[in-house]
Amino acid sequence: MSAHHESHAYGYAVALLSRRWLPDNLAAYRAKCAKYHKPIELDVIDAQPLEYMRHGFRMAAHKANRAKSAGQLAYEADKAAKPAYDTGHARPHWDALGAPQQGTWHRNPTHRGAA
Repeated sequence: MSAHHESHAYGYAVALLSRRWLPDNLAAYRAKCAKYHKPIELDVIDAQPLEYMRHGFRMAAHKANRAKSAGQLAYEADKAAKPAYDTGHARPHWDALGAPQQGTWHRNPTHRGAA
């Protein structure tokens, strides 16, 4: 794989962490990356975009396979039910949440209903 194609994956990871991308645009970016990357690589980038940016595929894959907390599982289920805010901006990945936001999910790991 060329450095050019690797930069697509890195750019996709950056886009996942940004709150400015609309879900349709992210899906198009992922499809572009899918031309050059295996599905498992994209799944790892989806799960651990920050780790992918910092350390590459192997470390991100290792972190993606670690046990998730009840709070993280609850947040991910809530995000799956409603992946974008009312403004259309994508909700951030777990790793992009700050400690206070993660703390609320750790203290109350229940489905919020994403109303």
